[in-house]
Amino acid sequence: MAVIISMADCEKYRRALALENFRELNRELNKEMERPGISEEQLIKDMEKTKQEVFEEQYGQAIRRKTS
Repeated sequence: MAVIISMADCEKYRRALALENFRELNRELNKEMERPGISEEQLIKDMEKTKQEVFEEQYGQAIRRKTS
């Protein structure tokens, strides 16, 4: 199936998806914060590690190709 939509509608849809992804991430983060025994410092460390993993997954191969 193919659908033709305007750029404005496409952008609205993309933003709606991004917002829903953000809300889901926020819900999951709130669950983690409520978990007993996790400190704010540990959560920040975990988030930094995850950020690095996502960056590597998204851009690592392109960066390695560029520097090779």
